Amino acid sequence: MSRFTIPVCHVDDIDHESSKGFEIGDLNFFAVKRDGIITLFQNNCPHLGVNLEFQQDQFLDADNFYIMCSTHGALFQPEDGKCVYGPCQGQSLISVDFEVIEQQIHIAEAATAIA
Repeated sequence: MSRFTIPVCHVDDIDHESSKGFEIGDLNFFAVKRDGIITLFQNNCPHLGVNLEFQQDQFLDADNFYIMCSTHGALFQPEDGKCVYGPCQGQSLISVDFEVIEQQIHIAEAATAIA
């Protein structure tokens, strides 16, 4: 049995080159789909501990290239969450482990207690 037990959404619910936020239990997180690859991160800036988005599901910069903190403009690589610009440069977002099962993104129940 897989340890990834909580379905989050269908992979097609996240548009290409975009992001989508989720809240399950105590976990506030978001997904980014870029070049067909999905990554999930906790919605928490390592610099100030604030949520990243400036509007619902808007975690990316104007070019949809970097994840951007709306509070101070820090930029993070979507493939690994590493900050490449801003006051938290060198730090990283915390990734959320997931598995795709029958085109549904699933996270582990234990992940919902992380926030």
